[in-house]
Amino acid sequence: VKTIAGPELARVSLIEYSRSCCGDDDECDERVEANEKSVVVLDELVKPRRPVLDYLSEFSGVTPSMLENVATRIEDIQIKLLSLIEENDIIVGHSLENDLKALRLVHNRIVDTSVVFRGSNGRKYSL
Repeated sequence: VKTIAGPELARVSLIEYSRSCCGDDDECDERVEANEKSVVVLDELVKPRRPVLDYLSEFSGVTPSMLENVATRIEDIQIKLLSLIEENDIIVGHSLENDLKALRLVHNRIVDTSVVFRGSNGRKYSL
């Protein structure tokens, strides 16, 4: 969301994705069936610290009524994330630099799809 002091988080989602192979070894390829699973681990609304100017609902999905009774602060989310994400976990996301900056977190094992997948003109794809 956009506040009087700039952007702030209003929602944080964390999805765990795992893939395991059903072959003789741990290598998956097109000849081996793979089991894929994703689980929503965290999906929480966050109360912005400052008054909201624009909810950016078309991008965030967050509306004013959704945040009316929310008491969760960014510090609460940080504690939850630090209890869920381990040092060796790989975090995959789009423009993760912005997300981690907004969360005030550092993690050394990330795959940022905005860096990995670029258009033919070298520019980032937007979501």
